[in-house]
Amino acid sequence: MTAPVWLLEGGKPGDTQQLLNIADRLSVPYLRRRLVPKPRWVTGKPPFLPSLYPFDRNASDPLLPPWPELILVSGRRPTMAALWIQKQSGGRTRLVILGRPKGYRRRFALILAPPQALVPPAPDVLSLESPLFLSKPPAVPGASETALEAELAALPRPLTAVMLGGATRPYRFDEGVLAELLRCLKTLPRGAAGTLYFCGSRRTPAAILDALDALRPAGSRLYRWREGDAANPYGALRRGAEAFVATSDSASMLMELSGEDAPLWIYRLPKAVDWRERLERAVARFPRLARVRQRAVARGWLPAPRDLDALAHAVVRSGAARFLNPASEAQAAATSGPSLNPERALARAVAAVEGLLSGANAGLGKGTGKD
Repeated sequence: MTAPVWLLEGGKPGDTQQLLNIADRLSVPYLRRRLVPKPRWVTGKPPFLPSLYPFDRNASDPLLPPWPELILVSGRRPTMAALWIQKQSGGRTRLVILGRPKGYRRRFALILAPPQALVPPAPDVLSLESPLFLSKPPAVPGASETALEAELAALPRPLTAVMLGGATRPYRFDEGVLAELLRCLKTLPRGAAGTLYFCGSRRTPAAILDALDALRPAGSRLYRWREGDAANPYGALRRGAEAFVATSDSASMLMELSGEDAPLWIYRLPKAVDWRERLERAVARFPRLARVRQRAVARGWLPAPRDLDALAHAVVRSGAARFLNPASEAQAAATSGPSLNPERALARAVAAVEGLLSGANAGLGKGTGKD
């Protein structure tokens, strides 16, 4: 016998933690299935199909019948595997996705849409006021982190941790953006004696880190992210920094750091004005075209757009952060929307999934595996 719920993990800790927060509160057992992408698809985006071709089948957990009643999933690559499992099950396995479907809209029984996922309202869509991250302290340090914390303690104070993400369409993070970030950092109230500690992440390009190494202020520190590195200072910085700066591209990073007692500044990444962005702006100027596009998204003919700025503005509105970019700070004061409430959002998400499992949600559960 298999567990009635499977959780598919694609290697992004933020996605996995949000799904675990749901699964841990369900009334039924669940099974975690880890999927390891092939090297070319670790950062590359495979064509979106119900398939296992992006994964290293030998390194991944086996996907074998009996198939589950329901799958919790988030992200492009794990969703491809979820669609493949649904097909193998003859359409009996129902899919719950956290985020926005990239295609096959009608195959999902429930869409959990956080603020940054602009999924049109529908009976099978639950719009959430917050990503599903719960505030919790960083893990107890191990031996390597204890040594790192002693090193951090010896640095000139105040210690400001600058958490770096990377470009994600339509947002860019190139050397011009890096130069502007460094200019904005000079406005922080940290004093001449303080220390900036730059911490790269999985998505921070090597070229950006190389440029940063040449441009960063004297006395600052720089960490280059490496897979499985015990010397990664992220946890130690969360425990020891007096202030944080984070780029706006990572929902998990914004939510984690906004729960700390130290001040948080968000550096809002600019959008790349490519042909897709110009097309979006052109469509928005014509209400009739905008309505046609909205209907196409609602029917699954086009993927739902994403707006990372919506989450950053929600964090700022909640009082947990400020924008580092002056123009973004002024814009945030003029925006409106719900306050962040991860606990309430999680409770609503769990109730919706439980409703699917019990058959109580009359308006949900349409995802049958049929297009």
